[in-house]
Amino acid sequence: MIKGFKITNANFRQENVNLPKGIYTYGVTVRPVGTTLIFKVGAEIFTVPGLQAGVLTRVAHTFTTIQDATVFYPSITVGDQIFEPMLEVGTNASSPQANYLDDNDLVSEAGLKITNETAELYASKSYVNSSIIVSADNITSEVSNQISGLSTSITQTTNNISARVNTVEEGLRDTGIDITDKKMILTANNVIFKGNNPEDVGKVEIMEGGNIKTVDADIEGKITATSGKIAGLNIYNNSISTLNEELNLITGDNIHISKEEIFLREYSLDMVDGLVREFGKSVDMDKDMISISGRYRVGSSVQYDSRVVIDRSSVMVEDVKSGHSMEIKADGIYKNGIKIL
Repeated sequence: MIKGFKITNANFRQENVNLPKGIYTYGVTVRPVGTTLIFKVGAEIFTVPGLQAGVLTRVAHTFTTIQDATVFYPSITVGDQIFEPMLEVGTNASSPQANYLDDNDLVSEAGLKITNETAELYASKSYVNSSIIVSADNITSEVSNQISGLSTSITQTTNNISARVNTVEEGLRDTGIDITDKKMILTANNVIFKGNNPEDVGKVEIMEGGNIKTVDADIEGKITATSGKIAGLNIYNNSISTLNEELNLITGDNIHISKEEIFLREYSLDMVDGLVREFGKSVDMDKDMISISGRYRVGSSVQYDSRVVIDRSSVMVEDVKSGHSMEIKADGIYKNGIKIL
């Protein structure tokens, strides 16, 4: 007499078993469509109430039959998912009987189904199933685990390739890639781009919420930012600032901005016909003074070197090359330091 067995799905019926009337315990992992598991032993119907629809649960139910039976139905509700059912004599569901079948004895199935429109190659064992379905315009392969709720699939059509990993635990979640004409769509909580070199792992990562994390990025074109940080610069509310309230922009020229001073400078130094050529101009502003200067020199010959200085008491124009200056003060006009008006 078989005192314990496993089956593979809710539609499986165990036949030709000797189940005399008596006390049995039915242990099973079930994901029911409703709140009650209904099963049969011969013609007798039994129920396991108090379940949660759609939730995977392991139960052990002890019951008494009043008739001998040779057929056992693990569920008679269409849509119930039944895993590892085990029927044991007595009330102890934790200790299988001597004739209990192990995983190697589980019923497995494989085959090929051909219709006018499709060809399906399939295989299943216990709660794991796989299939390849081919039609004129579609090829789909799938592997699923009914206990974990995980499944993977690849679907190919004439204009689309889709690869997905799905789970129904904690609500429907989806991970995959869809490739269509001129477009690729990645779906995931986190996307990591990995190179062939071990040091390239995680150099580009798209995280949940749309944040992008990358290392060593060269970006060309337009960048629009309303917040964030670049080096020591904070971008906030249409402004750029730093913690020390200074801003230094260094390109071919220098720009320095702080709460005390603004300094703009352009400077170059090169060789012309074996001579050093120097060119520079600058603007320097603080709370007390504005200075504008320019200088051009080839070798030892200074072409021009002049400046304009505006402070709280005067405006001065100076030719540094010749040493001449003109200054306007409140009390008059000075040339080379001598009042002339």
